[in-house]
Amino acid sequence: SLSTGRWTAHGRISIRSFPSTAGRFQGCSSAGRSDAVFLPDIAAAFLTAALAGMGVGGGGLLVIYLTLAREMPQLEAQGINLLFFLSSALPAIAVNLKKRRLDFRRILSLAVPGAVCAVLGSILASEVDAAILRKVFGGLMVIAGAAAAGKKGRD
Repeated sequence: SLSTGRWTAHGRISIRSFPSTAGRFQGCSSAGRSDAVFLPDIAAAFLTAALAGMGVGGGGLLVIYLTLAREMPQLEAQGINLLFFLSSALPAIAVNLKKRRLDFRRILSLAVPGAVCAVLGSILASEVDAAILRKVFGGLMVIAGAAAAGKKGRD
């Protein structure tokens, strides 16, 4: 059985309350879901996962898909993007642990400030108007794309 909710800073929210997912996770049956809607989601997940595996930044593309095609609110799309990232990061950690490629001092020196900044960013994002958040995210995606294109042009 699938989990039917997620934790937020304000407590547990049922996944059934999200318009873009309503009826989709009602047990294991296909009742309440349209395969025509579900298949593009699967295709988008595979495409963004493949791009992320190649280092293209599939997580950012997933947020764009969820906000534009699925009309999901920005913060919810970013939360799903975090789960997307974790599902690929955990196996990578396991492989690198097995191959003894991890420098734990460096990991801690990056993880601790990263976690603090993530919490602060989450608090800030919850207070900012969604339209402004969407514009800032779009601007960051344009900058990241331009940087990647510029780097590829120099290589």
